[in-house]
Amino acid sequence: MIEDKRPTWDYKTPEDLFRWLQSGVTKIEYKWEMTGVDTSRDWLFLSKDDKTTHKVSTNFLKDHLLFNFDPSYRGLFSLTYQGEQAAKRLIEIKKWEDNHKKELNEYNRLKAKFG
Repeated sequence: MIEDKRPTWDYKTPEDLFRWLQSGVTKIEYKWEMTGVDTSRDWLFLSKDDKTTHKVSTNFLKDHLLFNFDPSYRGLFSLTYQGEQAAKRLIEIKKWEDNHKKELNEYNRLKAKFG
């Protein structure tokens, strides 16, 4: 019997953040803060035209390897080869979810009802 399982997401970047980044980041803001005498922390705020933002570490691009900093008219990031493979996997997941929407809704309803 063939198992009809949801395709797995095997990447460090969460699915929702990947989808968000794919749709075009237009602004990057760098923040730095002193946390002690000789220690500090820093992070990036990524923003889009619709005023939504995400906070990520400054090592985000090095750690996740799905995006390159590549400014263009579409946004500030472009997909790497691994990013393109992740985008294909995301399409497979979306197709699977569309085919199983009724079952997923029933599962979520029962999960909310019975915990």
